[in-house]
Amino acid sequence: SINSESAYVLYTHELYIDGLGSNRPIVLTSWINGKFSRPNLDLFPPKIRKGFSGHRFTVSAAHQPPFVFKIMSTDGVGNIAIRWDGLEMRVLRTLGNYLNFTFDIKEPSKPYLGSGDAVTDEVERKQADIGLAGAFVTSERNVKAEMSVSHSTDCAAFVTLMSSSLPRYRAILGPFQWPVWLALTLVYLMAIFPLAFSDKLSLRHLIGNWTEIENMFWYVFGTFTNSLTFTGENSWSNTKKTSTRMLIGIYWVFTIIITSCYTGSIIAFVTMPVVPDTIDSVEQLKSGFFRFVTLDRGGWERSANKRYTLHVSKECFSLFGVSYIFQLNSVYRDKFNNAILYMQEAGILTKLSKDVSWDMQKTKNGRFRQASVGKVLKVPTAGEKGLTLGDTEGMFLLMGVGYLIGLAVLISEWVGGCTNKCREIIKARK
Repeated sequence: SINSESAYVLYTHELYIDGLGSNRPIVLTSWINGKFSRPNLDLFPPKIRKGFSGHRFTVSAAHQPPFVFKIMSTDGVGNIAIRWDGLEMRVLRTLGNYLNFTFDIKEPSKPYLGSGDAVTDEVERKQADIGLAGAFVTSERNVKAEMSVSHSTDCAAFVTLMSSSLPRYRAILGPFQWPVWLALTLVYLMAIFPLAFSDKLSLRHLIGNWTEIENMFWYVFGTFTNSLTFTGENSWSNTKKTSTRMLIGIYWVFTIIITSCYTGSIIAFVTMPVVPDTIDSVEQLKSGFFRFVTLDRGGWERSANKRYTLHVSKECFSLFGVSYIFQLNSVYRDKFNNAILYMQEAGILTKLSKDVSWDMQKTKNGRFRQASVGKVLKVPTAGEKGLTLGDTEGMFLLMGVGYLIGLAVLISEWVGGCTNKCREIIKARK
């Protein structure tokens, strides 16, 4: 039994009495002679009633839009400056003003784990007091750390692989991208004029003679379809001029290479699998034979090399809460929870969310910004896999070199013709 003459002193601690996070013991009451000396006193008074006295927390943050943005910039001398923004950052700054604390931001040491898991690992190892990464509330994270009440909710979605094939009506254009088709059209339409000029040394016979122009067009068309033999009286194939023959030879070689590339590529495009039907409901997803997997981290860079369909439903496919991460048995988690609930009731969280959406995701005219302006997240489609001008520049260079050589031969023939004409005039005068 308890000795009635012994007194037991009961005390508590006042936490965060200064910026260093110090605490101060406070005597509450004593137990003596079977009763409290202060019977009406609350034995469990609320903690941290006056905030954190300017205490500086260590915050681990990772880039996870729209909750956390890591914005990097450089000054005039090349120094890199990092600015943190986002919904969770603005909420934390508001909480700092309300609860009287400041914070330093550090990045997680294991970014390869993904934003949420990397920050959770930092808090679990007590390298940070608070974690910010737009982390979903899961049972696994609640075992390793403690999480605040959800300040936001986010809907999970699912993606499925898409076929990289083109529709059959587009497959005929698939082997070449549109710049190649444009360049080919210009080459085949413009090349007939050097051929006509080299043969007649003049273009006067084309003026008003639409039949000749039509014949020139069909000559080009026949060349492209590998009908390389023309035996007409006025056919360029029967010309005696070296320059014209050289131009025709280069023209044929160029056409053979182009048609070979097209023929080889069109087979691959036409024989691609048919575009499968899309999944429009959960019932179709359930009835189909699909293997379900999840990413081991939250980054899209692992799936950016394939084509996917993002399925967005009218209702949330799976609803997750987004929360702050604290250390286990954190003494200040309840204080943060109460402040977050107050902000939700007052509509402050809604306002901050709209501010972030306007400042970070929209332009001055109210439209949403482009998701990616570079090639980092750009997924090449089947149409973009066709041959580009860079792939076919060798053929066009061959055509250009051949025309330059033909031009040189044409100039030499013209000079030789002028020389012979002058000699004939001189002989005639003698």
